[in-house]
Amino acid sequence: MASNPPLIFIHGIKGCELIGAKGNKKWLRIRDILYNKDTSMALPISWDDGIQSKTSDRSGKPISSLAGKSIYGKFLNGLGKKLWRVHSFTYDWRRSQEEAADLLVAFIERITNEQDIPLLITHSNGGIVTELALRMESCPKVHGVLHCGVPFGDGVSFLPDMTRGERILRNRTIIDQSVHFTWTAPWTYFPLAGHSRLFDQDGNEVDHNWYDSNSWRANGLGLFSSKSTLSKKDMKHLDQALLTAQRIRTTIESEWPISKEIPPTGIVRSLKHQTPCSYKRTTSNKWDIDQPSLEPGDGRILFDSAKPFYPIDIEYETSQSHGNLLNDVEIIEQALMELFELSIKRNARSSTK
Repeated sequence: MASNPPLIFIHGIKGCELIGAKGNKKWLRIRDILYNKDTSMALPISWDDGIQSKTSDRSGKPISSLAGKSIYGKFLNGLGKKLWRVHSFTYDWRRSQEEAADLLVAFIERITNEQDIPLLITHSNGGIVTELALRMESCPKVHGVLHCGVPFGDGVSFLPDMTRGERILRNRTIIDQSVHFTWTAPWTYFPLAGHSRLFDQDGNEVDHNWYDSNSWRANGLGLFSSKSTLSKKDMKHLDQALLTAQRIRTTIESEWPISKEIPPTGIVRSLKHQTPCSYKRTTSNKWDIDQPSLEPGDGRILFDSAKPFYPIDIEYETSQSHGNLLNDVEIIEQALMELFELSIKRNARSSTK
């Protein structure tokens, strides 16, 4: 058996540090979760020719731990001890996954040229980035990809974040709803037309287009739950963000390109945690964000949504929740080795033809 190939890790949303222009860490310092202060995590809401205006922010290293809780530290340290050469691809996870995908293609090419053909392992939003990259004609060959908790299918678990923001321990403002509104990546997680996952007080499905700003406004969702109107600039940003997100969601739910071979692909997912699958209006015509309907999943991604729309080669289940899916290092390594062996066998068969 050949030695382990280089391994590229692509983290999820909020999964790496963000560094400001002056070298200041914008995401995430311990003191930022202890005090209720804003650290300018919002993105510009201006766009030029379909590209969201850029900032001077850059990505830092993956988040290892936070307030004593392991984020990616256990996974990265565990594989390091098992002699895997792990290269973390970090990116600004607030922005469009299409932008990150372009950068990932270049990163894969560099690792390939400097070392060898890599294996990829992704978590959550990182899987969307990787899916877009691997479908590109310019993407180099990889030995395989292991997706962990990736929202290939749709869901609505991100609706509370878009409606009232996310509290990070004591900090209620660092990524409140107005900050989430400026990001592009999270809009890609919602359903395409035809299945809203929203219901009225009588249990009837509510007509809603998640990729139409007028539908968000009509149904009082997101920022519209607290504001009746947004500025023209806000609406222009929302329209462009939703257009970009719809294009990305359509891509990841489509068949694999005929011109490209699907690399050996595996998934790790969980059904041990109750996960929001839909929301219902109350009798006062408000959305009951605190009482979603639940189905099995990892607490963030529904079990059925964590599988691609094309045949895969291996599948592992874990009892871990979404943020901890990578922590079972033994399962992760077993899956990676299985994918690598499958790639070696495929390459051997191809060379004898």
